[in-house]
Amino acid sequence: MKLVNTHILILFFLNSFSGFSQQDIWSLDRCLDSARVNNLKLRIAENQQTIISEKHDEAVSGLYPKIAIAGDYRYYTNLPYQLLPLSVFGGPDGLYKETQFGVPHVINANIQFNMNLYNPQTYGAIEVTNTMEEIAEVQYQRTEEQLFFEISNLFYNAVIIQFQIRFIDSNLVNAGQLLNIVTLLHEQKMVKSTDVDKIKLQVSQLELNKQNAASKQTQILNQLKFLMGISDQIQLVADTTLNLFQPEPVVLNETNDLKLNRLSGEVLQTELQTIRRTRIPMLSLYGVYGTTGYGYTGDPQSFLDFYPVGYAGVQLVYPLFNGFAINQKIDQKELEIQNNQYQQELIHKQTSMQVDNAILQRSIAYNMVQSAQTQIQLGEEIYKQIKLQFEQETASLTEVLLADLAVRESQQILINAIVDYFKADLELKKYPAILLLKNRL
Repeated sequence: MKLVNTHILILFFLNSFSGFSQQDIWSLDRCLDSARVNNLKLRIAENQQTIISEKHDEAVSGLYPKIAIAGDYRYYTNLPYQLLPLSVFGGPDGLYKETQFGVPHVINANIQFNMNLYNPQTYGAIEVTNTMEEIAEVQYQRTEEQLFFEISNLFYNAVIIQFQIRFIDSNLVNAGQLLNIVTLLHEQKMVKSTDVDKIKLQVSQLELNKQNAASKQTQILNQLKFLMGISDQIQLVADTTLNLFQPEPVVLNETNDLKLNRLSGEVLQTELQTIRRTRIPMLSLYGVYGTTGYGYTGDPQSFLDFYPVGYAGVQLVYPLFNGFAINQKIDQKELEIQNNQYQQELIHKQTSMQVDNAILQRSIAYNMVQSAQTQIQLGEEIYKQIKLQFEQETASLTEVLLADLAVRESQQILINAIVDYFKADLELKKYPAILLLKNRL
């Protein structure tokens, strides 16, 4: 593995970095650690995991016995009628006589017991919630990845702007020195006043660029603090130490998007099995124990008597015909499973393509960073020589300005190359299940 030669950047930034020596330097890892603790999105995702776990426990509770206490009081304003055959009292067959039975006050108090011995719906719900717990865990990881991607993007933008500001500061130093030289030559009637104005305009433009960059930096840092969950009063300075590594071969494993799709397919399979199991009989055990009270208020004697009641039984429910609804549900679910398989294949191919492109982009950016650093070093040497020649009146001001422009262009090439490297690295960070050896910054 070959490390990018960063000694030029280190030497260049030594003076400008000293201004941050008393401030708190935040690395990307430190920013991510803060977000793990303080970000509210992650807290919401954690609560969602707990909710799914509770739903699983709720589904499992369907296997437990159910016990309830039931009470009932009835007052009959009209007692129910029954038809008695007259043959019971010696009358002719086929004739009946209506009569009222019972008492006006009826009280029931029971303990009821019910337990599912086999219910396919309950077992299906348990299997689904088992898979949903896995999905909730993957979704938490996905939320964490998305958050870390946003933080990394802002952090890299902050680093880029700090580089831009430091380049501007360096160019301001050069422009200030050149302005002093041109002003002195103008006083000696050796250059025109327009030459002085050109340098003043250059200094003014650099100062305006620095103000704009500082404003953007403040906005980015405020967004970064928000995602990290820290106070906006904290002075945050992004660590600009660059350790860019030549990309290495990767092994593409199952990404979280692919995991979610696969787990969704497992849920569909479980739902299909549950639908098919609805053709299997349901068996349950039940029992009741309690008392029934009968009361009468009136002549010749008022009373309220209670009598025990208790029974137990087994219930079997077998669906015979439901209008072909089960067949239609099975057909629908099989099509959903087929679409899920197509989606898995699509995600896998798309991910492979995106990863290959990101690796290629990062490799190109890596080479551009090396080339741009060499160009900056060479451009600065040329600028110093031409400025010296200008002081000795062997070079024109135009040549000095062109040399300065060449240095700035090299600086911009370096900035663009680092931006491209960061973009590619961020793209790869979308796939944390991918094994990337020593690719972190």
